Amino acid sequence: TETCTLEVPAGATQAFVAVNAYGTAAATHTIKVNSGGTIPTTYVFNSNAKKLMKMHMDVDYIAESAAGTDGHLGSTINTYTHTDRYDYILELDAAGKIIGGEWIGTSKKQHPDFVWLPIRSNSVTVAGGKITYANVKTIYDMSMQDPGGGTTGTVKTVNDSGAIAKAAWKHLGPYNVAAGTTLTAVMTGDADADLYVRKEAAPTATQYDCRPYASGSSEQCSIVGPAKVYVAVNGYATTSNYQLKITYTEGTGGGTTPPPAPTFTHMNQSSSAALNEMKVFDLPIPAGKKVVIRTTSSVDVDLYIQFGAAPTTSAYLARGYTTSGNETVTFTATSNGVLKVGVHGYAAGAFTVKSADQ
Repeated sequence: TETCTLEVPAGATQAFVAVNAYGTAAATHTIKVNSGGTIPTTYVFNSNAKKLMKMHMDVDYIAESAAGTDGHLGSTINTYTHTDRYDYILELDAAGKIIGGEWIGTSKKQHPDFVWLPIRSNSVTVAGGKITYANVKTIYDMSMQDPGGGTTGTVKTVNDSGAIAKAAWKHLGPYNVAAGTTLTAVMTGDADADLYVRKEAAPTATQYDCRPYASGSSEQCSIVGPAKVYVAVNGYATTSNYQLKITYTEGTGGGTTPPPAPTFTHMNQSSSAALNEMKVFDLPIPAGKKVVIRTTSSVDVDLYIQFGAAPTTSAYLARGYTTSGNETVTFTATSNGVLKVGVHGYAAGAFTVKSADQ
């Protein structure tokens, strides 16, 4: 069952219809032609649209190979790269923001309903280097930009280096990256440290916008503004020495107003943990705040902290890990956020966990 709609051009007096047999067997068909109606003089799809823009788009994409094809497609990538062309109308409100749209012409029937874009990757490149994750992520970031206000400031460079232990974190930022510019973080070093970058919040082991996760400490991430960008280094090897260089163009004015710093109140919690249970408590904390956190218990409990995500016994910023239940860790917040405080029951029992000024 197929349907075609034709708008008769001015001066035309005839229309021709044809049917093509696609299959090998004979087929019967019925053709029904309806005529009449008028071409609308007003836009009928979205009454809130104040402005319309006709768009033409060429989409290059890589199709899958046959299941029997082994290995990556690096040497034949052009064979699997296709271009589709689409036409559509964008509907804009009075402020110029996109509020909808309609496919037009042949694109009414042949168009993508959605597009999959990988926004995280364990590999910097695939297909023998022919497909670069950084480029895909940059396209995604640019598509998500709000062209709102703000001006471009100066180019800034931040250098950081040090030694980081296994499962420990070093957090940097946030950096105010100007619209249309890119923050680039380049890390080198020995052993194996991992680089994490995230927009609008400190990265964690499970929440990030870029994590190359390479073997070794040579890693790089790029993030397109506008955004508040946070950078972190996580220790994977027993000890890793790293050197980190962050380059970005600072945005000034306009854009989104950053959220206010959280109200800080020291924690004082009493609870109990079963054997091998992790009890987690939230401590909202503003940038620059220095705290010391202590547990007291008659049994052996251990203290873990993580920023922005619950700690585990293998992923944490710092831990107190002795044979008693009286543990101490210190923390200085480099950005606004929530410090997650975990008490782990190495032995089952009651405990108290408190924070105080450092």
